[in-house]
Amino acid sequence: MKNLKSAFCFLNEEYLLFHVFICCINIVMTIYYVVYIGVKNMANTTVNVRMDDKLKKKFDNICTKLGLSMTTAITIFVKKMIRENRLPFEVSLDYCS
Repeated sequence: MKNLKSAFCFLNEEYLLFHVFICCINIVMTIYYVVYIGVKNMANTTVNVRMDDKLKKKFDNICTKLGLSMTTAITIFVKKMIRENRLPFEVSLDYCS
């Protein structure tokens, strides 16, 4: 049973990595849209988000490596969600924990 669980987690990680890759492509396409096509006269508003400090630091680190601010990353997420009228990724239970 332990080997089966390990095998399942390994396949699940490959599946997740594939989806992360697809999400990265979508992010690049969205950045292209925002930067080159642009949204003129975009209103600014403040949105407060509460999250664990460690989670925020990891998110900020990834955004920095991608050359994005956290605000830009969240804006990309929101625009993609609006464009697709759904969450831009699959939500499921993690059975490997």
